[in-house]
Amino acid sequence: MTESKALALVLGAALVAAVAAPVRENWRTDKHDDFPLSYYPMFSARRRPHGHVVHVLADYADDSSRNVSYRRLGAGGFNQVRRQIARRAASRSGAEELAQDVLRRLSADPDVPSGIRVVRSTYVYDDFFAGRRDPSRRRVLGRASTSATTGTGGKGENDERKAG
Repeated sequence: MTESKALALVLGAALVAAVAAPVRENWRTDKHDDFPLSYYPMFSARRRPHGHVVHVLADYADDSSRNVSYRRLGAGGFNQVRRQIARRAASRSGAEELAQDVLRRLSADPDVPSGIRVVRSTYVYDDFFAGRRDPSRRRVLGRASTSATTGTGGKGENDERKAG
């Protein structure tokens, strides 16, 4: 065997060992993830069966509602705006102010919504990825309406459970 082939074989074996080394972390109790050699816990860790999303719905006179695009809600990318919405909606007054701000922002649209709801939707992951996109539960955090009666009402109005 030539010297260059032996060197290539040693370097190749070292590379394979380095890439495979993080696999041993899966059997340790005190796992340590390290860049660039990772055992990818984000893919292998157990996940909760459900997740929550805070988002904004526009309600229309024909009883339909649509999600308001993140582009209409704030500056920045999707995740930045999502975090801004969640932070503002963390308090009742913040959610109400957010709904009012969004309603003002959308009032110039040709298809003006009759109301805005800031909601926290709960999704069951298995159901969602099986194609059932409706949330299992939706809680209204704040709302704004074009009518004079703007408010959040009682618990029954703020907590919507879906059948199924």
